[in-house]
Amino acid sequence: MPGEFKSSFIPKEPVTRRKMVRSVSRGSFMGLVTTIIFILTVVGAGGTFLYKKFLESSLNSKIEQLSQAEEKFDSALIEELIRLDRRLSAARTLVGSHRAVSNLFEEFEKSTSQSLRFKSFLYTRGRAGTGAGVESVILSGTAQDFGAVAYQSDVFGGNPLFQNVIFSDLAVNEFGNVGFKFSATLGSGLTDYKVAEGQAQ
Repeated sequence: MPGEFKSSFIPKEPVTRRKMVRSVSRGSFMGLVTTIIFILTVVGAGGTFLYKKFLESSLNSKIEQLSQAEEKFDSALIEELIRLDRRLSAARTLVGSHRAVSNLFEEFEKSTSQSLRFKSFLYTRGRAGTGAGVESVILSGTAQDFGAVAYQSDVFGGNPLFQNVIFSDLAVNEFGNVGFKFSATLGSGLTDYKVAEGQAQ
């Protein structure tokens, strides 16, 4: 009959062909990615190996250059320079610990009133067990009167280079002058040899 509808259960195109095409496409893409990763891994490993060889070669070259440079130095001259450096270090230590009492005399000259006269002078520097490094002075002298002693006590007491200033044993002698004893500890740096050397220059 012309109006009849004919159906067929046979597909016009095989279904498995599309699935195979899709599987082949996915497999090709994964294979390409795997190949690229493998190539990058090989290139990276090769680069690392070559860089390691370069570093080893550079290190060996530097060691050889250092050995050649050491051979050029005169060992006798090096030993002499080492001995000279030790002597200079010892000299610096001696200069640093040397005392220049001339600074002390100059300070007394500037700070002492003309109405006072000193007759004796004792300088001491404490050793181990007795105040190591502490410097002190003990002087005796005469002044015109008690006012001159009081004035001098104020001057020395206001000078930071003199510490623990003490005037003692005040007594009037047969000439009408006032005898006294003066003691003090010295401030840091007053008798340093470097200070005296700098002032001399």
